[in-house]
Amino acid sequence: MFGNTVTIIGGGLSGCSLAAQLSDQAEKPLKINIIEPRSVLGAGVAYSADDIDHRLNAPLFVHFLTPDRAEEFQNWFVDSGGLNRDPDALAADGNIYARRTEFADYVSEKMADYLQANPSNSAITHLQEKAVDILPITNGYRIVTESGSNIESDAVVLATGNRSPAAPSPFDKELEDHPAFIVSPWDLEKIRNIDENTNVLIIGAGLTMSDVVATLSRQGHNGTITAVSRNGQIPKTHAPPPEDATPRHPFDGVMEDKPPHLDGSLLEVFVNLRKRMKEDMAADGYWHWAFDELRDCVWQIWPHFSEREKRQYLRYLRPWYDSHRFRLPPQTAHILDDALERNILTYKTGHVVSALARGKQIEVRLNIHPDSQFEDHRFDAIINCTGPVLSPAKTKNPIYQSILRRDLVKETAINIGFDVDAHCRAISKYGVPQKNLFIVGSPTVGVFGDPIGAPFIIAQIWRMAPTLLQTLSSK
Repeated sequence: MFGNTVTIIGGGLSGCSLAAQLSDQAEKPLKINIIEPRSVLGAGVAYSADDIDHRLNAPLFVHFLTPDRAEEFQNWFVDSGGLNRDPDALAADGNIYARRTEFADYVSEKMADYLQANPSNSAITHLQEKAVDILPITNGYRIVTESGSNIESDAVVLATGNRSPAAPSPFDKELEDHPAFIVSPWDLEKIRNIDENTNVLIIGAGLTMSDVVATLSRQGHNGTITAVSRNGQIPKTHAPPPEDATPRHPFDGVMEDKPPHLDGSLLEVFVNLRKRMKEDMAADGYWHWAFDELRDCVWQIWPHFSEREKRQYLRYLRPWYDSHRFRLPPQTAHILDDALERNILTYKTGHVVSALARGKQIEVRLNIHPDSQFEDHRFDAIINCTGPVLSPAKTKNPIYQSILRRDLVKETAINIGFDVDAHCRAISKYGVPQKNLFIVGSPTVGVFGDPIGAPFIIAQIWRMAPTLLQTLSSK
């Protein structure tokens, strides 16, 4: 090794943006390996779904690969005939909400360009492998792949994106393998095989639920769909663009210093937020602008909350925050509204108390809130939409298990994601930042609060890239 080799584990948006930004900023050629088992770069979990009704949940202009070319995806989509391929992408509010596969295609195409040529003449290589182990060696790491290959690197970055979901109780034992239970909502093959006349239970009521309903609706589903969540919070919709608004780079908000009125304790921040949202509602009918101001600087606010405040947020405030933060594209909102009007879709606030196999069906007892009324139902299909596993120690990801087992990193104190410093350097079991092991994206949610979504991930990479480059140049 010569001090210029960095290996990125994960070839979705996080890994691709990191490779692109490093090759843009490097003062000398780097050797950049991207370990990604998929045949193409850029899709990852978030953008690999091929359902035509699975859309980006925000307009085109907030999706980009590097911050200096924020308009590139929108131009690429329009110039390549995106509105001819998908006329429904243009919403009534004038914004374009493309299919997720379109963004994956754009990132893949741009990464192919980067592999051919880039500003620093760095050598970017896609290794179509699955990383299963990381071993510290002198001045770096050795990465072992599933095929047995050994890759030595001066620095390693985990850019693994969303973790896989796990079966929640009471489905996490013998029922996990029941044919009526679908543990992963990303398993579109199983969802597409659900008979159109069956009764379906969806556990969870976030954006993933809406994608599942969209898939079932496209198939002409006529049976009942029940979506149950503990807090009854469902995703909100977008506000129309403000009239005569000054065009603003989507990167600006997440890079600016937080405004003074967002200082304070968790309670003070949220009381202030609700007050400002109420004022905005009274002024123009929309709460979005006050909320977005907070969202854009969560990465600056969250680290200053105490462990107790963070746990309070997770228990009491997170469902409300997430339902306002992760909004429905108008097209998907229309699909849900149609399913509600046809009495196919029903939302219930409650939780699953018990579940028993009844032949091909599963009998479920629901505790309906707030009066704790019990309901018994039999479902032909149950789809888990409770989200990814938050604790790395509880996942089956071999790389996560490897770095935890070797004490290279520890979980956060609230057991959500990995502990990293302000520069995304992994913090070891002994509290020491690792000089050349970095983690970016959603696995750092416990430290930064909300590093999720294209502009937020790309901004995080923009902030940490100089430290990574300095690490390589000092070798």
